[in-house]
Amino acid sequence: MIIYATQHRPRLPKFQDDFQDFCRHPGPAFVDKTRCLFELPDQFRYLLLRPPTFGKTAFLSTMTHFYDLHGAEQFTEHFGSLAVATEASHAVPRHNQHLCLSLPLSDVYVYVDVEELAADLAISFFTKLQLFLVEYATELKLSAPETYLADEDSDVFGKVFDVVKASGHTLFVSIDAYDAPLLSGSLGPLRHPTRYQKYVRPQDIEHLLDSCLWHPLLAGSEVIDKFFVTGTLSLQSPAFKNLQLSVPDLPLCCGFTEQEALQFARSILDETTPEKADLHRLCGDYLFPSHAAGADFDEPVLHPQRLISRISEISSGRPQDNDYSFQLLSDLLQLLPAESDVPNAATLNGLVELLATGVVEVDGPFDTAIDLDGSSVSWSALRHAGALTYDHGSRSTLRVASSEVLSLIHSRIDDLVNERHELGNRCLTTLYNYDLQGDPNPFLELLSVVLRDQMQRSLGKTHEPDLRGILELVIRNSHCAPDEHPTDFILLTADVTCVPIAVYRPNLVQHWELKTLTLLEMWRATNLNDEEPTVEALQKLHEELTHDDDDQLLARPYRVWSPSLNAMETVAVGSFFDPEPENPQFVAVGGARVLRRQRPDYKSTPLTPP
Repeated sequence: MIIYATQHRPRLPKFQDDFQDFCRHPGPAFVDKTRCLFELPDQFRYLLLRPPTFGKTAFLSTMTHFYDLHGAEQFTEHFGSLAVATEASHAVPRHNQHLCLSLPLSDVYVYVDVEELAADLAISFFTKLQLFLVEYATELKLSAPETYLADEDSDVFGKVFDVVKASGHTLFVSIDAYDAPLLSGSLGPLRHPTRYQKYVRPQDIEHLLDSCLWHPLLAGSEVIDKFFVTGTLSLQSPAFKNLQLSVPDLPLCCGFTEQEALQFARSILDETTPEKADLHRLCGDYLFPSHAAGADFDEPVLHPQRLISRISEISSGRPQDNDYSFQLLSDLLQLLPAESDVPNAATLNGLVELLATGVVEVDGPFDTAIDLDGSSVSWSALRHAGALTYDHGSRSTLRVASSEVLSLIHSRIDDLVNERHELGNRCLTTLYNYDLQGDPNPFLELLSVVLRDQMQRSLGKTHEPDLRGILELVIRNSHCAPDEHPTDFILLTADVTCVPIAVYRPNLVQHWELKTLTLLEMWRATNLNDEEPTVEALQKLHEELTHDDDDQLLARPYRVWSPSLNAMETVAVGSFFDPEPENPQFVAVGGARVLRRQRPDYKSTPLTPP
């Protein structure tokens, strides 16, 4: 449900807008997420992880106003028209019953040594606690709240918790961006090397936060009824781990569902609402599964800030240059080595394999802690940073989330792929021969070389290279892409049968049909009674396929699902080509060769009507 205050067209929300801004008249357009409040128990201790600029702060602000004792008189004004108060199937949850202590860490930047950071944090917490005492002086029965805390107090948190306990009230404590100091200290030198006087070790920052924040909060558990922490990455220092925060089952509390995104866009743009496919390509389909045993995935959500930026671009006609949604991801990608022996560590070669196969398989839990000392960056960290999302409901398989993420990945791996296969001039020359000279063989051989290399790297793994992924590595590579706006091959949905491609002449396109026949099903077609093949058996078959000529490959058997039989059947590879195809057909066979069939009279078509 999109809410805005007046009949006038609402403005786009700004980065710093919170629930109080949403309640102003006139105010920005916003998406009502208050139905998520129904899912919260009377007492909780939660850690919510979402990518940067994903709406965590806005949701936390909504919770604060919902639970704040001082907001009781304005409850109807602020929440009366929202889902938490209007959905007839639910009783309104208890609200406005706590003193609210907010301790955001988003404004903590680590530029100096750990001693100065300790002093900065002490001043920051002292100031926030003083503001809390002034805000709730009446409830706490403090006649002089400004002087209740003294500079020489060694335990300011304990002193505040004591006065809260004496008052008979309880707390809602919120901490936004709990990982900001660690990210600033660890990744800041990458962004601003001249600004950082000294490098502060992540372990020192963790120990400091343990002593000055997490330990005091743990000691005050008796008066904290509700504790909600937000961040991006999973970090587990000893004291923070002792807080025993659990993951809330709130998959839709941040981000926009497709319906919410379209409704939000229409409230701003009217007739110029982006196409659904455009929204999903630009804003991703992020899945945040329930952690309940056996629970299914909920509806995917789109990246809210990317949607806001896209709407701004459409309405203003100018590209947005102040969206930092993927700054963290960019920093993490810069840390990746070519290879690593660390389990589940992301690498540059791993990114190449991700694009080649379309997915990455990860063993073990996704929310394990990560190291920020530069030694390794996990696939889990890339997912938390917004790069990846779950693939088709699998809890162990990840895929690229959006076109912007895909561009960032290309910026890191294109040089590697180019050097490995000498793509630059070779690719452009083969595309020239293909498009203008009518000779497809050099281009097909280039695709086959890359396909074979990726197949060798994938032997023994769950996923094989896909033809779309091979084209992603080759045609989309910055060293040889003739198109300024290349196709996002691996983001295409399965129902896209024809892919428009500007082969060499940017003003003309061809529509290619792409199919992939896996090495595994090639093997199964001749080993019907065996179980799973060994790596050696797949290696042997792959070698045979590499040396087959076209006729031999086309005659090879392949196992495929038959809808009419409702079972697997064995067919010839050649059956995947039409006798007279309407468009050029490309088939990757067993990770060894790429074959093509095209009508002699096929012509490229103009990219846009004349």
